Amino acid sequence: MATHPVLIHPMPPLIDYGNPASGCPPLEVPFYNNTIDATTYLWEFGDGRMSHDPSPIHTYQTPGTYNVRLTATGPEVHPSQKI
Repeated sequence: MATHPVLIHPMPPLIDYGNPASGCPPLEVPFYNNTIDATTYLWEFGDGRMSHDPSPIHTYQTPGTYNVRLTATGPEVHPSQKI
């Protein structure tokens, strides 16, 4: 009987953001949805605004640090992740 090693990689992050990730307002930040098989999306940008787009661009109008959350639903999607 032969054996073969199997390498299991960690899951990539479900959400990510692009450049610029910091700067002066108004600041447009692209967000990337890396979920697979999701059918609905709810992005919460930490400033009271939301989006249902899969991979939105959000403009921050005031200085600050924001917690962003994506809730994606679908057949086999982990329900949410924050960055």
